Amino acid sequence: MREAEAALQQNEERLRMTLEAVEEAVLEYNRETGETYFSPRFYQMLGYEPGEFTATREAFWSLVHPDDVESGLAALHESYAATNPFCLDGRMRSRTEGWRWIRVRGRVLTRGATGEVARLLGTALDVTEQREAEEELRLVLRTCFDGFLVVSQDLRILEANEAYCRLTGYSREELLKLSVADLEAFEAPEAVRTRAAELRTGGWQRFESGHRRKDGTVVALEVNLSRSPSGGGRYISFVRDLTARNRML
Repeated sequence: MREAEAALQQNEERLRMTLEAVEEAVLEYNRETGETYFSPRFYQMLGYEPGEFTATREAFWSLVHPDDVESGLAALHESYAATNPFCLDGRMRSRTEGWRWIRVRGRVLTRGATGEVARLLGTALDVTEQREAEEELRLVLRTCFDGFLVVSQDLRILEANEAYCRLTGYSREELLKLSVADLEAFEAPEAVRTRAAELRTGGWQRFESGHRRKDGTVVALEVNLSRSPSGGGRYISFVRDLTARNRML
């Protein structure tokens, strides 16, 4: 008995040390009893002392920005009927720094006899700096003079900035329904796919090409193509209009 108790205490101590060391906080909620657990890291990422307020469902949602409560609850309830994990991004009120962006990932841990959700387990991570950096990047891309595209592995257009829209005459919504092969004026679709495949191991390419505008005319471009550093099989491309340069040649 003593050996079992010692082993249990050792495991609990290891778990405590792990929870204190990791960047993510641990959250647990028992829907049947209402029992809720916030690890110390959850309090700390919001500027509170561990245990400063009682861990309850109501306490959690009272910290969420009013504009994010409805979407957060909808995503959570949607996961109740599915087996997939849930992921919620929302602003939460901190003690000293206003609103922080917190990403909560989790899943249903156990269900009752009739399939109703019994326990939820999740983690919380402060992604404020990441969200701010992404917004700054979006602002740069919206205002830069060069066209910018994010392209999937099968060459579908996933994102386009305003400069590229002006360059081609398409709206962003129209471009998101097209692929690079639909726009490429000089290379055959297979040649475009081959060029992209050459970048799957890294590196980048600079080349001249032409994209077909919405009105059917062709604009000459300098293209800088590389694999997205965030992974996911995507490519990023900056394109520059060569019309003025070609007129001088």
